[in-house]
Amino acid sequence: MGTGKATAENVAIEFIRLVTEPFLNHPEDLDLSALALRTESTITARAHDEDYGRLIGQGATMLKAISVLVREIGFRTGRRLKFTVLNPTSSVRPTVTPFEPRLDWDGSRIEALARRACSVVLPPPVVVRCEDINPDMSVLRVHSSEPGPPHVVDGIERALGTVFFSVGKGLGGANVLLELTV
Repeated sequence: MGTGKATAENVAIEFIRLVTEPFLNHPEDLDLSALALRTESTITARAHDEDYGRLIGQGATMLKAISVLVREIGFRTGRRLKFTVLNPTSSVRPTVTPFEPRLDWDGSRIEALARRACSVVLPPPVVVRCEDINPDMSVLRVHSSEPGPPHVVDGIERALGTVFFSVGKGLGGANVLLELTV
């Protein structure tokens, strides 16, 4: 977080940057802003045209996952938050391209990244442990004190699982599964 006030909008923007950097080809071009109204705020994202498909995901899975997590950040901070991705500037229809490992990321950083990300969307204390099953598979075991009712826990687990699956692909092609326990 920067030196400014840690508003719900700022927390959500930093969270989105944190979890999308590993799988975007042009993370420096991700433009995030907040439109704050009296009762709610909308976080908007505009990605590089090549990254639009990755930010949305096949069948809008990534968009839905990040939306769930941004909504949870808002809930935890007392502010209603929404997330939307603006259309690309190019008229060419974006495609979801296969992940290519980012050479500037080391696969061992996933546990630290997960710890930071999960501590934003889950109530403390949060414990994160990454177990490498084999070179192609890692399991993130996340434990939180009490994230909420079972349907909320399931939604958060699915959303974090979707995000970290893409993070794993961006970090080097490993499949990352996430298991959340309370």
